[in-house]
Amino acid sequence: LVETMPQAVFRRDLEGRFTFVNQPYCKYHKVRPEDILGKTDFDLYPKASAEKFWADDLRVMRDGETMDIIEVSRPVGAEETKYHHVIKSPLRDASGEIIGLQGMFWDITDMRLAEERIRRAHEELAASQEKLRVKNVQMEDDLKMAREIQLTMLPQQFPVFPPEATPADSAFQFTYRYNPTGSVGGDFFTVTALSGTEVAVFICDVAGHGVRSALVTAMIRALVEEMKPLAGEPGAFLTKLNSDLGTILKHAGAPILTTAFYLVANASTGVMRFANAGHPKPLLVRRSSGRVETLKGAAKASQPALALFDQANYVTSEVALAPTDLVMLFTDGLYEVQSTDQALYSQEMLASAVQKREKLPTPELFDKLLAEVRTFASEQDFADDVCMVGVEFSRLIPPPPASPSI
Repeated sequence: LVETMPQAVFRRDLEGRFTFVNQPYCKYHKVRPEDILGKTDFDLYPKASAEKFWADDLRVMRDGETMDIIEVSRPVGAEETKYHHVIKSPLRDASGEIIGLQGMFWDITDMRLAEERIRRAHEELAASQEKLRVKNVQMEDDLKMAREIQLTMLPQQFPVFPPEATPADSAFQFTYRYNPTGSVGGDFFTVTALSGTEVAVFICDVAGHGVRSALVTAMIRALVEEMKPLAGEPGAFLTKLNSDLGTILKHAGAPILTTAFYLVANASTGVMRFANAGHPKPLLVRRSSGRVETLKGAAKASQPALALFDQANYVTSEVALAPTDLVMLFTDGLYEVQSTDQALYSQEMLASAVQKREKLPTPELFDKLLAEVRTFASEQDFADDVCMVGVEFSRLIPPPPASPSI
């Protein structure tokens, strides 16, 4: 299995000597297994980097705990700095004694470089409309070729609840499907752990699916990262996002329609709070009773999309989740399709399709829905970007222990 997986896998003994490396590891370093077994990082990396890696190894073997980090390195003979997602875990014998460590890593350089490019673009955009005009010329070519890069900016791993749980045993399970219709898209989502029991999920849809939409998506991503102090309050979160995005886009000429939905769910209480900025209402699949509900907010009327009204104040709504419930978020590209006789696939048809398949595992449910919509459209491609995110609530978990009083 480790020879067929794309990640580079290695093992070291207590002295830091390699005892095993898989083929991806050898390919990365351009060596054969026999050339590296018995050697250490000091044979592969500059001294400063090797000393840092060895200090991390010692900490893992001393504490007996897994380390999950981002490493920056430049292997001996390499011309460019590389970024890697690295996981190191203690290696134990049959008696439980630590006899070394096992690690794996994969290259995230492209993602880091893409994030840096988008960050610079956001700073220039906020600073000057003229700089935006100039940078748009440079970034348009980049973004036309950036489909794969944009995909890497979507969540590659999801948090687990509680943090010590395995993904299969997590109180929240996540599934997504993402289908941009152009080289880059205007749909985006994030899944963030706010605590050991609370998760935040954000989804947005910028109208269109070209370079312009991708740039706004990049701005929203940067703004969302800056709004962590408000992450636990859905209404306040969208209100602040609306204000900040409106300030940036007010010089753009015609409004850019951007819808968003934000939820915060608590695995200890089963309570989910949410706010909606003109986004398609998610579906709440009550698998225990076989019902499919539309998530309607506490506001008397639908609330506006982002950046249309400066003073928009978004309301937080609340719903109780039960174990086995599924919250299904999606963008309008999923159902705004036409058949060959110009009939529209409606949200009501989507809810009915979900109802017929509500017992299916979520990945299969999502795939069946996409297949049904394509069949309705006579196998034509989707006209708009499609993003689907499923949040399954599997079980209640105990609340975190209270902090000791001082």
